[in-house]
Amino acid sequence: MYEPLDTWHLPTGRSVEIGVLTAPDPADLYGVLDLLGHKGQPWQWHLEEALAGRVDELETRHYLASLDDLAVAQVMTLEYRGVGILGHVFTRPEERRQGLCAAIFRQLLPDFRARGGLRLTLGTGYDSPAYHIYHSCGFRSVVPETGFMKLETGPDFLDRWFAAAPAEVVEPAWRHWPTLAQLLAEDWGDGLRSVVLGQHGPANFEGGYLHLLHALANDRGPTVRLLETAAGAVVGWAVQQPDSRWQGRVELVDLFCHPAWEADLPRLLAALPGTGRPRQAWVPAAATARLAAFAAAGFRPLGGAALLPGGGDCCWLEQRP
Repeated sequence: MYEPLDTWHLPTGRSVEIGVLTAPDPADLYGVLDLLGHKGQPWQWHLEEALAGRVDELETRHYLASLDDLAVAQVMTLEYRGVGILGHVFTRPEERRQGLCAAIFRQLLPDFRARGGLRLTLGTGYDSPAYHIYHSCGFRSVVPETGFMKLETGPDFLDRWFAAAPAEVVEPAWRHWPTLAQLLAEDWGDGLRSVVLGQHGPANFEGGYLHLLHALANDRGPTVRLLETAAGAVVGWAVQQPDSRWQGRVELVDLFCHPAWEADLPRLLAALPGTGRPRQAWVPAAATARLAAFAAAGFRPLGGAALLPGGGDCCWLEQRP
């Protein structure tokens, strides 16, 4: 579906239409795939799947600047239940320095707010020209002095998004791309979140989740279970993958959740399938709820400790079949 939003007049006198294309669009009438043809995998895979209508409940919007019904600039948002990721900001080289991206943002942000949007995150180079453009639009660094940025449309986002509610264990899906990003963006004081996926402390998981989905779609990658509320918030995960250091004879296991859902940790851990092989886990010594969940599942200390990147000790646990 395409909706025109505004008309922008270029310095040359030409008129450009600003509009939003909401996938699917199997015919790719505005040439989005050609405009973003420089994107490698798995980004191109997402674009193709979204335009074909194969990304389930994930909302993919392309805010376009078009000349003669052909997109020459665009900004993409990925959204679910009011939270989103902003990316793929691009203008054709021959049409740059004419204010097209600024014209798109003047329509995108009010449109996001009008649809009940709550928060957008993005990744860019810190202190770069793009960083200052986003900053002028209201985005601020999630982690100080980084290009991982957020824009919230109202106060108390975290209290509202992570409001206490029952949660169910689910498998990863397209809709979790922007919602898992909100959980991993915040500093919950928990340190290590996943050895398998290389997550420690607050971080931008935009590319990480897409690579994970692509691997799972091709029968590769780890086993992942997510904890999701009825409102759509992802509040925890459990991850399991054979440890290549031991030729796959041992499984690495990660467990992590929002502090308000620590009572669900045993259920989340139990959702991982058994393999008949030993399982090992690295858990911050200060993460008492996680340690208790592993202990209840039969994990025992192996001895020794590691120093986490951000400081603090990490316990090494093992469960024998």
